[in-house]
Amino acid sequence: MEDDLEVLVSNLLFEIGEGQLSRATEIACHLQSISPGSDVSTLANAILHMAHGRALDAIHALAGHEEKFPHIKAFCLYVLCDPSWEGIAREHENSENDDIRHAMKTLLGQQVEDQDREEKHAEQYFTSSAGLHV
Repeated sequence: MEDDLEVLVSNLLFEIGEGQLSRATEIACHLQSISPGSDVSTLANAILHMAHGRALDAIHALAGHEEKFPHIKAFCLYVLCDPSWEGIAREHENSENDDIRHAMKTLLGQQVEDQDREEKHAEQYFTSSAGLHV
């Protein structure tokens, strides 16, 4: 079952990358139906909200799972220009989880190098290079 969930998340990310948000929504709904309230379905919902440009909704989707996905929350706060993103990023920049550590260091470096990035470009950068893995 876990392999099936990982395949579905991979398919979700692929469909988002292809701009097929209606298909991605179907996959997220399927994930929710087979694994309601799980980390995987929570992640899928948050990523889908981000793909739709709804960073605040993505944060709400993470409720109860923030400790598992601090990199998603930090990125959403960054997109919303909420300065608290930096505290989260600094707190987790040396995480034992490779994906979280990489995402946080990337986000912190991005702040120094490109403070004026547009919101859409920042979303594309994060989803394609931060290693969103379950």
